[in-house]
Amino acid sequence: MAGAQKILVVRQGRAGDMVMITPALTQILEGYPGAEVHLVTSPDGRRVLKGFHPRLARFFLYSRRIPKTWWIGPRLVKELKAENYERIFLFETNPHYTDLLNGVCSNLHRITNLEPDVHYCVRCIEVVESNMDNAPKRSWLTLPVTENGQTKAEDLLGRHGVTESTFLVGMHPTYSGMTLPFYRQWGGRKKHRTWPQAYFARLANMLNQHGKEKGVDLKVLVDILPEERPLLEELIEKNNNTLIVLSEPPDFERYKAIIARMNLFVAPDTGPMHMAAALRTPLVALFSGKSPLDCGPYVDPSQFEVVESKGMPDAEKGLSAILPETVFETCKRFLP
Repeated sequence: MAGAQKILVVRQGRAGDMVMITPALTQILEGYPGAEVHLVTSPDGRRVLKGFHPRLARFFLYSRRIPKTWWIGPRLVKELKAENYERIFLFETNPHYTDLLNGVCSNLHRITNLEPDVHYCVRCIEVVESNMDNAPKRSWLTLPVTENGQTKAEDLLGRHGVTESTFLVGMHPTYSGMTLPFYRQWGGRKKHRTWPQAYFARLANMLNQHGKEKGVDLKVLVDILPEERPLLEELIEKNNNTLIVLSEPPDFERYKAIIARMNLFVAPDTGPMHMAAALRTPLVALFSGKSPLDCGPYVDPSQFEVVESKGMPDAEKGLSAILPETVFETCKRFLP
C-alpha cells in the first residue's frame, strides 16, 4: 500500500482490552477507506487483532515496563516518525503514552471522557467521532473466525462427541495472572476474578441435569491451556464426568472458533468473556469489583446477562458471593 494515508492506533493490554477497541477500530477503517492502519500494542494485542482487517497492516510491540522501555522506547519512536502518520488515535489514558508520542505526529487524538460508568468502548468511539466528519455508524465488538480455525474446532469438538445438534455450554474458570504470587494480586484481584472451582462443578452438574430433563444433547466444556490444568484439579475431580475438558496446545484461531460454536458461555470479567461477546455467543458474565457499565460486554443487550456480587449477601467475598444456583437460573434464559 505504498503512498497510502497512514493512521496509527495505540493500545496495549491483555486480550479483553484489545477486543474492546474493535468498535473504534472498525470506525477508523470504515471512515478512512484508503488508509493503512498501524497498531502499537502488546503481544496479546497482535495475537488478538492479527487478521482483523487487511488494512490493519503493521504491529509495533511495546512495553512501558522498566528497564525494557528505556531502550525500546527510543527505537520505537524513531520507527514511528519514519512512517509519517497523518493522525494518531491514542486509546490509553496513562500520560506515559502522550510523552512517548510527542513529536511523532501533530494530530494526536486521545481519550478525554473520564466520567465514571462510561463504557471504555464508548470512550474510544468518542475519540474517533470527535475527529472525523460524518463518522460511520457505531458497531458492537467484533472478531473474525477463519475457515481454518473453524475446521480445526469442528475436528476437535467432534472427537469429544459434539455434533451439530449439541447444545454446547462453555465455561471459563481461569484468568490471566491466576498463577501470580499473592503479593502481586493487587487490590484483592483474585477474589474479584476467580469463581470457585466447586461452583463451576455444581453449575456443570445442574446444566447437564437440565439437558437430561429436557431430552437435549447438552454438553458443558472448558477450553484451557495445558499449563492451567493443574490449577483446576478440584473442578475436574468434582465434575462427575459431566464436563469436557479441552487442554490442547494453544491455537488462537481454533479457540475463537470453539467459542463461536458455543450456544452459551459463562465467564467472569476476563478476555474470553469479551471474545464471546465479539463472536456473538450468548453470554452470562460474572462481575465483582468492577462496573459492567465500564467494561461489560459491549454488544446488543439481548445477547447477554450480567450477574454481579454487588448487593448480594457476603458481597465482600467477591465472586464467591455469587452462588451457582443463581447463575443457573440466569442461564435458563438461553437454555432450550
